[in-house]
Amino acid sequence: MWLAITVPSFNLATADVRVARIHIGDGVRAARGQAVFDLTVDLSGGAARECPPVSTCRIVLREEAWLRRVCVEVGAKVTPGQTLALLSIEPDAPTEPPAREARVTAATMLHQADLWFRQA
Repeated sequence: MWLAITVPSFNLATADVRVARIHIGDGVRAARGQAVFDLTVDLSGGAARECPPVSTCRIVLREEAWLRRVCVEVGAKVTPGQTLALLSIEPDAPTEPPAREARVTAATMLHQADLWFRQA
């Protein structure tokens, strides 16, 4: 069975969402808790707000799967519902349309590059 990771809906029509980082590549077994993507969400194009307009959203898998294909590149502008990656439950599953969304968690924080992008 194939799964898809898509861009979450931030319920913000004016948000500029871009891929900031891709944590794993094609063909890799991703464990539960694996960070897959970091997205930068910039709200500065809309109405004035009382908080910093840029935040980072980390997308983390909540189930084990094999990453079969990353569908975006770092720096790409993305929209809600757009496919970021395709995964499969088995490493050798035949290609098929995604049966469902992958189970993920999206953690959003104010942008702090030293915390999010520190090299391990």
